[in-house]
Amino acid sequence: MRLIRDTFSPEGTPPYLALETDDIVAEVARLKAAGVEVVMDVQDNKVCKMAIVKDSEGNRLMLHQIAPERANS
Repeated sequence: MRLIRDTFSPEGTPPYLALETDDIVAEVARLKAAGVEVVMDVQDNKVCKMAIVKDSEGNRLMLHQIAPERANS
């Protein structure tokens, strides 16, 4: 896990925790079904897929899945 500052959120957005997953689409679907707020649905930029959710305290968490061809580089 690592604390990151992204380049796609508005200026002043605080950093948040990024969590790696092997199947981001399934994980986001599971979280949605559990009532978790999805701030940014799955985005695929060909290097990775990512989504942002809020925890029960309102903190933003990034879910991240690296592209398979980049996973071991």
